[in-house]
Amino acid sequence: MSQKHAVKKVKPKTQRAKRALLDRAPKLVENTKSSILLRGQTSSQLVTDVLGDLHLLRAPHSRNMNKKTDVRPLENSVSIEFLAQKNDASLWGLGTHSKKRPHNLTLGRMYDGHVLDILEFGVENYKSLKDFKVEQPMAAGKPCFYVCGDDWDSTPELATTKNFLIDFFRGAVVKNLNMRGLDRVLTAALENGKIFLRHYRIRRKKPTNGTERVSVELEECGPSFTLVPRRAAVASEQLLKQATKRPAQLKEKKEKNKETNTFGETMGRLHMEKQDLGKLQTRKMKGLKRGRDAVEGDESDEE
Repeated sequence: MSQKHAVKKVKPKTQRAKRALLDRAPKLVENTKSSILLRGQTSSQLVTDVLGDLHLLRAPHSRNMNKKTDVRPLENSVSIEFLAQKNDASLWGLGTHSKKRPHNLTLGRMYDGHVLDILEFGVENYKSLKDFKVEQPMAAGKPCFYVCGDDWDSTPELATTKNFLIDFFRGAVVKNLNMRGLDRVLTAALENGKIFLRHYRIRRKKPTNGTERVSVELEECGPSFTLVPRRAAVASEQLLKQATKRPAQLKEKKEKNKETNTFGETMGRLHMEKQDLGKLQTRKMKGLKRGRDAVEGDESDEE
């Protein structure tokens, strides 16, 4: 790495700087992934609008850089690594436009300060958020993500694209979720080698005929565009395995004789010693007591 793009490691002199460095340091449970969106030296208005809509979908964990940057990730990734490290971003996007590759959108991920994978797409049939005159979902909401298509696992590039889209739009990782907070649906459909991305708002209507069920409808709210895969540089299997490795402290300990079925119910098996039912203590009830005549009859039989 050249000295021009190197990020100097400075010892913090204040408590605020120390907290900022600790926040960027590796953790067992990582922070929500942030992203930076860049404009190339030559970019069209269409690509600029796409970057703006992606920024709104990922807000507040996104930063849209309006200044033009001379970046070519597939040729040299040093500039991208510098900007990602400076802004503490693990996801990035770049919009460019040229005669050879019109309306070009490049997306990528970072791992350990270096580029993990790069995906390049052409943008077609674009409709921005402003073109949909409907109520938009709330910011920073948790989306439902629906992926459909039979060829996602046919090539490493498409498999990486599927994994990247889920990683890009998933937002914050949470354990518990309020169902009322699910107000949007993102769909990615693969057909004839093209990826159709759509965004819908979930509308809940109160029942009017006395029934207890609430009807749910989907209303398209944008953005809407088609991605045509172009060039790609995916990570090797060994590097991807290293990047997705879970720390030993976070792995759940396996409990004996305990399992979870497909419905999420916990099933267990207990091992108990053989019981003598003759000595089993039962509930004392008046109806189960033997009378005095029955007791005297038992004593006479024994004689």
